[in-house]
Amino acid sequence: EQWKALFDCGATDSFVSHQMVKHYGWRVHHAPATVKNGDGSFQVSPGTVKVHVQIGEQFSAFLTLRVLHLAKFQVIIGLDT
Repeated sequence: EQWKALFDCGATDSFVSHQMVKHYGWRVHHAPATVKNGDGSFQVSPGTVKVHVQIGEQFSAFLTLRVLHLAKFQVIIGLDT
């Protein structure tokens, strides 16, 4: 299964869509936070999930991703990784 991801050097954190979290049934660790979007608007994240991510054969890591409503991508990898 493939999902769209963005490597965003302007993002201070990494994010995952509510849709992806629901699809996989991941447990959200309660840690609410207000996040500033790239367009300057704000949204509240209910918390984070910790997931194993593999990109190709060379990169594999456990990442903590903040849950958000994302429109174009299911995952945004920021500078915290």
